[in-house]
Amino acid sequence: MNPETPWPEKHDRLQPRIGYKYEGVSCPVRKDTRVLGLPRALSSPSMAERDSLHEKVYAVIRRIPRGRVATYGQIAALAGLPRRARLVGTALRETPEDLDLPWQRVINAGGRVSARGGLGVEEGYQRHLLEEEGVAFDSHGRVDLERFGWDPDAMPSGRGKGGRPRGSAVRAIAAILRPLGTPERAEGAKRYLKSDLDFLGVTTPDLRAAVRLWLK
Repeated sequence: MNPETPWPEKHDRLQPRIGYKYEGVSCPVRKDTRVLGLPRALSSPSMAERDSLHEKVYAVIRRIPRGRVATYGQIAALAGLPRRARLVGTALRETPEDLDLPWQRVINAGGRVSARGGLGVEEGYQRHLLEEEGVAFDSHGRVDLERFGWDPDAMPSGRGKGGRPRGSAVRAIAAILRPLGTPERAEGAKRYLKSDLDFLGVTTPDLRAAVRLWLK
């Protein structure tokens, strides 16, 4: 059919219902590029649109902490792109080489490293990187998402580097100590301690020396 030939009316009625989407981005098809209702030339989103979508994905992946994993669908949802897990895979495949990204922490919803369709070298390398971070795989090659899955809303707990409490533990300690830290209470505690020391015949310098010795 000659592309310049006018379309019949019945084809024009189909136009509003036919289009093309790339990872959820609408790309309308021109009337003169369809034959029998099928697109001959498919439009694609602009580079700027695609880069913007990918950057949203990368921003979430950067937040995944060491020793944790997230699924493609989870990344998409956190990036504001629900039900677009495939876009996450596309973004990872097209990651710029100079971009520092913990790509290995993204796995599929089954808790497995996604297959690439090759000899399995990339999958093995990704598993190696995760195991180096402390992520464990079972005998079937699955990761326990309940144990190693990343929960961005979870409050940090326990102790961090150097044994220092962090997150909710710090807030809990502060809530307990805050009422005890008034100047009035401190002055009263000092007077009470001094009276006890005087009663026992212990001088302040002697007490300090004994404490230093004990701390050693």
